[in-house]
Amino acid sequence: MRSWIDLGTAGERAAVSRSTVNRWIAAGRLRCVEVGGHRFVNVRELLEVERERRASRGRKGPRVPLKLHG
Repeated sequence: MRSWIDLGTAGERAAVSRSTVNRWIAAGRLRCVEVGGHRFVNVRELLEVERERRASRGRKGPRVPLKLHG
């Protein structure tokens, strides 16, 4: 299983824009690491932020399936 994914993939997995992922990072809701000039987020942390987001909006499940694969 891949533990870290790039911001574009993170946006796709959470069904949000890359800009939204960047806002989550800037707000301290999601941490990232930078490797070779590229930023990555932890998949489990992304899923937690998405769960919190859904809960705050009263959603019962993910908008899209969030698959974890390697």
